[in-house]
Amino acid sequence: MRNNVVIVRGAEKDVNPITKGKFVLRMGGGPEYRRIGLCSLLLLAQFLLQLLFIPQASTFGQIMFMSSVAASWTYNSFLSSLEPEKIQLDILWKALDNPRLTKFGLKSRAAQAVFACLVLGDGTHKLSVDFKPKKVLQRFISNDTRTVAEQLENNKKEKSFALNSEDLRGFKDHERALLESLLRDARDAYGGYQEQVHRIRDNSHISEKQVLPPDSSVQSRV
Repeated sequence: MRNNVVIVRGAEKDVNPITKGKFVLRMGGGPEYRRIGLCSLLLLAQFLLQLLFIPQASTFGQIMFMSSVAASWTYNSFLSSLEPEKIQLDILWKALDNPRLTKFGLKSRAAQAVFACLVLGDGTHKLSVDFKPKKVLQRFISNDTRTVAEQLENNKKEKSFALNSEDLRGFKDHERALLESLLRDARDAYGGYQEQVHRIRDNSHISEKQVLPPDSSVQSRV
């Protein structure tokens, strides 16, 4: 689903090849690629010969020709049905030696944003001193998130996503409703994070041994 959020944990130098890398198809024989040219000529010759000889063939030969065309069409349809994203994911997983995954379900975009910030800013596996929850929240949520960001950025062990009447003074009714909804989602995400924090910390994260060097390539047959 397009609403999924993937969090890759590890040192920046190990995570960058995954988040900023790309798949490149390398073929032998370059830059002339004579084998590809020869195969193209053979296919063209086959097409011309079929146009010349098939009409002169017997009924059985014509039936066999149509059967081969149907088989070829079925095979091409099968190749077209393969999802490129799944193929790339399988290649990546093999390159990373099948790392473990932990999946969580959250009910709203705001809860996803807060949960992601909590995981990335975890004290035990804090990945970067430059991590700023406010930037993550702004990418997820278009509303003002200063109140939530302040709680995520503080160093207190316990975080509070609640406001009193003084804090809500000056807000209009619709602004107050939006803020209360955001804080409610943040509290739900924080509660879920506290329940699952041991699973998150125990789960393995990307290490240097799992990441391919920049000049290496992964080979896969489809």
